Amino acid sequence: MKIHMSQVLSTSPFDAYCLLAGRGGLENQVDYISVLETEPDQNEEVLPRVNVLYISSLYYQKQSESQMLEYFRSLLRLKASGLIVIDDYIKEFPKSILDFCDQNDLPLLLIDHSIPYADMISSVMELVFLAKRETLTENTLSLLETEALPPKKSRELVRDLNPQFLPRLTGFFIRYPHREAKKAADFIERINGNRHYLACNYKHGLLLLCSHAEMSPKRYEDFVHSLINTICKAFPDASIGISNDLILDECGTAIFQSILCMQIQRTDLFPQCIRYQDLGLFKLLSAFMGSKELELFYSETIGVLQAFDKQYDSRLFE
Repeated sequence: MKIHMSQVLSTSPFDAYCLLAGRGGLENQVDYISVLETEPDQNEEVLPRVNVLYISSLYYQKQSESQMLEYFRSLLRLKASGLIVIDDYIKEFPKSILDFCDQNDLPLLLIDHSIPYADMISSVMELVFLAKRETLTENTLSLLETEALPPKKSRELVRDLNPQFLPRLTGFFIRYPHREAKKAADFIERINGNRHYLACNYKHGLLLLCSHAEMSPKRYEDFVHSLINTICKAFPDASIGISNDLILDECGTAIFQSILCMQIQRTDLFPQCIRYQDLGLFKLLSAFMGSKELELFYSETIGVLQAFDKQYDSRLFE
């Protein structure tokens, strides 16, 4: 997962910022945040780290437009994510600076001097830390889903994901509209409030791993339907894939099954909520998804009908 300037600016320390220029760079990646208060001849001595969001008061550049422009050129050479200027000494910028930032998609922000540096730095680094942790989780999930791991290794990875998982587990994979990304973040936080669950972004969707103790078939169905209702309430337009009820060591299978359900095109036969146990023949066909053999078979059978319909305006395919 990558952190962008737009995400940084949505956190509380930046509530009162003013974006002066460089709006085109709001999707610049941010890997780090640092203070950059240098004299004009020291600009190239800073750590040449890319994707850094810098904070400065521009104390050494405040009197000279040319020195200020050179400072911004240095930021560009450093591939900076953007610059936050504390308004102690500067409240307005020359047009040449604003134009430079706009032309190079370098966000320039002015922020009140009452905002502590520490709040800004800790806020950004918390986002970076969470992003790295999410990347680690995604890598672990991918290993479990795609690799034929020995039971012991699989068990270790599952415990790394959540050491408080209960003996059985069901996977839910949710595809939701992109516009609901903020709602998804809140939903993940709420689901993870249950110490026996794990929710995270995964493969352009949202994965829920919900563990539970042994239970009767009726109670299990109530458990599943309760989670379906919770998901549908949060994402009315989402599609949901649900794995079988599996033992904890089969976590990778639960991930695979729930995602496979979403690879089946949504039809009247498979509506908003698709359970792996209901896929029938599609479980076998899924092994051939994307293969040349399946494409060839399609072109020799279904493709012939569709070509005939197109040529003669008929409805054989239907």
